Amino acid sequence: MKRKHVIAKQVFWLKMENVQNVIADLKELAVSQMETRRVTAKQLFWLKMGNVQNVIADLTEPAVSKMKRKHVIAKQVFWLKMENVQNVIADLKVLAVSQMVTRRVTAKQLFWLKMGNVQ
Repeated sequence: MKRKHVIAKQVFWLKMENVQNVIADLKELAVSQMETRRVTAKQLFWLKMGNVQNVIADLTEPAVSKMKRKHVIAKQVFWLKMENVQNVIADLKVLAVSQMVTRRVTAKQLFWLKMGNVQ
């Protein structure tokens, strides 16, 4: 799973205050999990349906299982259980910043930035 790459992209979009693209990156995270067979059939269904709310809700289960492997902080799991998307995103930003993740902006990100596409 390309964890650092995904987190870095999330930080970029958070700085741009572009919540929709952060959520889109969460979808990419779920897709990358598919490569390591850590995605459930239910998650794949919602990704195909393009239902963002249900994708976010489904991310709760992997987060809980990751916490057991010490990959997710307890606060993130708490907000996921509360279904508070804004706080989940805020915690992802804190997590990424604490890891000192720095990556170059991808061509895709530059494209959306130039387009000024909030969605």
